[in-house]
Amino acid sequence: MQAFLGRLLLVLIALSAACAPTASPAPGTGQPTGGQQQPSGPRRAADQTLRVGTSANPSTLTPEAAATNITLYSFQFDNLVNLDANYNLKPSAAEKWEILPDNSAWRWTLRKDLVFGNGDKATAEDVVNWIQTLLQPSPANTVGNQLVFVSGARVVDEYTFDVQIKQRDFSMPYMGANIFVVSKKVMEQVGGPRELAANPKGAGTGPYEFVEYRQGDVVVYRLRSDAHPWRKPIATEVRWRVIPEQAQRVNGLRTGELDIALLVSNVELIDQAKRDNIKIDARPDSYTNIIFDQKTIANTPLADKRVRQAMNYAVDKEAIARTLYRGYGVPIGQLAVPGTLNFNDQVKPYPFDVAQAKRLLAEAGYPNGFKLQGVDISASEFAPLFQAVQSAHRDIGVEYEITPNEFGQYVQIALGQRQRKEMISAGGNNPNGIFTFTWQFLKCDRPPTLVIWCVPEMDRLLSQAYAESDPARRKQLLQEAGKAWADEVPMIFLIATSSFVLSGPKVEGFVREVPAYYTLDGVYRVE
Repeated sequence: MQAFLGRLLLVLIALSAACAPTASPAPGTGQPTGGQQQPSGPRRAADQTLRVGTSANPSTLTPEAAATNITLYSFQFDNLVNLDANYNLKPSAAEKWEILPDNSAWRWTLRKDLVFGNGDKATAEDVVNWIQTLLQPSPANTVGNQLVFVSGARVVDEYTFDVQIKQRDFSMPYMGANIFVVSKKVMEQVGGPRELAANPKGAGTGPYEFVEYRQGDVVVYRLRSDAHPWRKPIATEVRWRVIPEQAQRVNGLRTGELDIALLVSNVELIDQAKRDNIKIDARPDSYTNIIFDQKTIANTPLADKRVRQAMNYAVDKEAIARTLYRGYGVPIGQLAVPGTLNFNDQVKPYPFDVAQAKRLLAEAGYPNGFKLQGVDISASEFAPLFQAVQSAHRDIGVEYEITPNEFGQYVQIALGQRQRKEMISAGGNNPNGIFTFTWQFLKCDRPPTLVIWCVPEMDRLLSQAYAESDPARRKQLLQEAGKAWADEVPMIFLIATSSFVLSGPKVEGFVREVPAYYTLDGVYRVE
């Protein structure tokens, strides 16, 4: 996971981004994701132990870091809502939700048939306790950091609770995809959130129970004996294995040692895997850009918008997509990826135009270019991309160094805890399509050390969008907000890249409706 997260500027944004659960149908639809019925086609194998290979240890086994390992958390925990393929909300652990007439809170109704692994029924008190836990300050608490408009939570009755909000906010239900049902009793029994994060046995309502965790090796979950109310997973055991090397994870699919491989980004490995009948699910769902630090550039040539535009024109993104990403990347000119609610079709990528770049530099008073300190990246990043960008800028006279940083140090730089250079690599996504995962780092009234760049017009439009009850108008405002951001040119806009989920030749049933939101409930092995 760390290699993937190394691409994130907005760090604890999307410290996910990797995956979140929506493959399960809305409760009551009668459309299971898996179950015990024999499907048509190849016969199921007798052994349904699912082996999943990922890159690094999970930071926690409880879902306060849901933006990093949501597929992992979904084995043991159920979230309040999910998203369908059109980014519409659909029920999960919550049956319904509505904003109160005075706009002071969202009222949620929990299902009445959710049972924790310890045998207790889940109630509103459990969810309220978890939300209150999320709202406690913690750098590792990525979900709480995204609840920018939530002020608290309160129990209404046994299965009803209110999530209190600071202002009229229609983005809050989307955050329900990252809020899970966690047992208050189990948390208290083990000594608190920190202790629960290391041993969550009995604390979730999901179809699996946590069995063991060996750091640097494996997390094991086993299917519970009591049937889940609506999720019908097929695997009887899940072994979530830590295998740092991408090539080793891909080879594990070839040998049958693994069934699913996550966080494989090397496109050469992807192409080789396809030739070996390994199934590739590729979706453009992350952007990889370079963001300017608004405070650091104040007395540099980058303070001139024309210079920032020139640095965008200088990069041949089509060639990068074709060569470095083998067609799995697409050029973008905004802070959103194709297919999401906030993606604006009218905002086009900057074309490759060296002559225009040089004209703009000359107009700004820098006909011979200039030198900068450089760009900070994580040492685990895909360095050839940034080297290609650096070379393109050198061709127009703009010179700087690329500084790889150990991941922890990179996070500190991105959070403003260490001095930033003029630029820092900026990657990630907005998996719910409404900017909540990035606005926490771009919103103008956030802590000054945290904000990389704020655009007041984006703030204004997003405030309108989140207060808008009409979905069509909200979508329009989201896209206008994205355009307002792009118009200020706070970034060198580069590539929307694909995330890949690889499954072995004898694995069937993998589906993800929304790229960043899925479970592995429907996956099974065949003979």
